Amino acid sequence: MKYWREKGFPLPTLTQAEIFHEYHRLEKLDPQAILRKGTLTFSSVGLRLANSFHPQMWSVRLHDHAKSPLDHFADDIVLRKTLARAMRFWPGRRCWNAQCVRSAFRVYSAGRVANFRPSVARTLVSLFSPRDGTVLDFSAGFGGRLLGTISLPRYYIGIDPALDQYRGLCALWSALRERAAGKARIYRQRAESLLPKLSDSSVDMVLSSPPYFGQERYGTSPTQSAVRYRSYSDWKSGFLYEVLTECARVLKPGGHLVINVKDTRQHEIASDTSAFLGSILERVGVFQLAMAARPKQRAALAQMSGYEPVFIFRKKGIQPKRAYARALTKSSGISL
Repeated sequence: MKYWREKGFPLPTLTQAEIFHEYHRLEKLDPQAILRKGTLTFSSVGLRLANSFHPQMWSVRLHDHAKSPLDHFADDIVLRKTLARAMRFWPGRRCWNAQCVRSAFRVYSAGRVANFRPSVARTLVSLFSPRDGTVLDFSAGFGGRLLGTISLPRYYIGIDPALDQYRGLCALWSALRERAAGKARIYRQRAESLLPKLSDSSVDMVLSSPPYFGQERYGTSPTQSAVRYRSYSDWKSGFLYEVLTECARVLKPGGHLVINVKDTRQHEIASDTSAFLGSILERVGVFQLAMAARPKQRAALAQMSGYEPVFIFRKKGIQPKRAYARALTKSSGISL
């Protein structure tokens, strides 16, 4: 305990060599290995790299919890208890190394804000956008979609109002600028303000995951949608529906909007999102995104503790090329 109290919370860090190594692992990942019979399976490739540029993830408070993992780490009683718990989670391993200590505090805190898996982003972008196409992310967050997209020859446009997220996204892109297959541009703005400035039919794909209203508190700035809108009803009409409408406008005919969102205990966000998008775009299908398990659950049947939906919509107009449609049907089971 004295060691970790003096060292401080073990935030993940990577050397430049490790950054390039992790990126190349992602670049070699076969997207078809991730998608199996409509399920986006779990793979952590690239996740450590994206997370390392966003240490603020550990200070985000989830759901109705009053404390974040960093808050719990500052409590001596909790620190002692969590280190003891790590011995039960990982018997026979180096249970007090940095990775295991981080994981133990993530479990104790009932989770840590999740990053979108780069392996999944790479898979979806490869399926639903053309080579050299433009991919728009209206809630860029912690960089999982940025990393997955630039591992392919695509142009990524990311939007996020939070200063810490913006800095982390820019740092990630800067670190990989000379090595990445794709290109990127990051904007620190509210999506509702920036999207109306984009041209009609200017992007090939929209890939994003909106903030779940008040479930995760990324900050107290008025630029945050959960702060700006006092009720779910106001958030839904003032943020979610406005952003989705603009995304449909900037999407090219035949382009796809792919969105990961789930219902929460308080609000039917996934249901509302799916119903609204179904009224303005063509519904294509839905994938199931496998979620990671907690340490003690990994001996179970699968390394997951449930699924989240990934909805796929298409803007009517130009039909996809026949070869593309055949490839998509073969890999995903979705017929266009």
